[in-house]
Amino acid sequence: MEKTVVKSTEYANVVKVKYSEHIDILEITHPNCTASVSLYAGHVLAWQPANEKPVLWLSKSAQLSPGTAIRGGIPICWPWFGPKLSADHENVGNHGFARTAQWQLQQVNIQAESVEVVLILSGENMHAHWPHAFELTQKLVFSSELQQSIEITNTTGNDIELGHALHTYFAVSSPKATKVASLDGILFDDKVTGKSLQKDQLDDCVGQIDRVYYDSSEQVIHDAGWHRDIIVSTENSSHWVLWNPGKTVAESMADIHEGGENEYVCLEAADAKPRILSSGQKKRVVQKIRVKTTPH
Repeated sequence: MEKTVVKSTEYANVVKVKYSEHIDILEITHPNCTASVSLYAGHVLAWQPANEKPVLWLSKSAQLSPGTAIRGGIPICWPWFGPKLSADHENVGNHGFARTAQWQLQQVNIQAESVEVVLILSGENMHAHWPHAFELTQKLVFSSELQQSIEITNTTGNDIELGHALHTYFAVSSPKATKVASLDGILFDDKVTGKSLQKDQLDDCVGQIDRVYYDSSEQVIHDAGWHRDIIVSTENSSHWVLWNPGKTVAESMADIHEGGENEYVCLEAADAKPRILSSGQKKRVVQKIRVKTTPH
């Protein structure tokens, strides 16, 4: 594969790899971490702090090709989350178009402690059922922690409806050994049963699970198998989505490798229900991820 140095300093190297005719990937090497980002889809593929296991999961069967969403890492579901229904109630597409669009690299900044990557997606009439003008700026700061922010600007002349999810696939020893106790007792809508405003607790993250929790406080993914906590916080998101497809559903998905559902759990900072952004206004969504070792 053709490789081009984007930026190199005494602290870090950022290289652009020509994966295919339409797919370029940034590979980041820094003393505090390694990471990779696909410019197609503006998609974080990998992030691994120094002396830690990978924090993000990527399917061995993931398809990196135009028009196809990438299974794993951090897909950006925008400008809507879940299905979008037309006037006659037909689903015109799941999770928006940002995760299948070509983003532009605006800048790369290397510091002693981190590497910052800024990506841009802008335009109008990018979807027949969402024709609005917009600017989307994604800032990624890779270090021993990961910070991801999305700033949305409504550049059209009218109000627009927006939803989002940072659909993060967290690598775990197994869903059976994994728990998100901080969601216990929080109201949620269950997309598997169709029931709304439920409350209970989960002893693990074995699928099939698909829940939209009405909460935006900091969450802790406790992985007893790998003796670590993954701590996730968000700004300007209203929900957490907890998802694992389980064996039966995963077997029907061509881009999840055999047994892959036993290697991750998704915890997504989201606005699962649309919100209004007025003309000329901005909204900034943030998630921060860090890892903490727990006692054996």
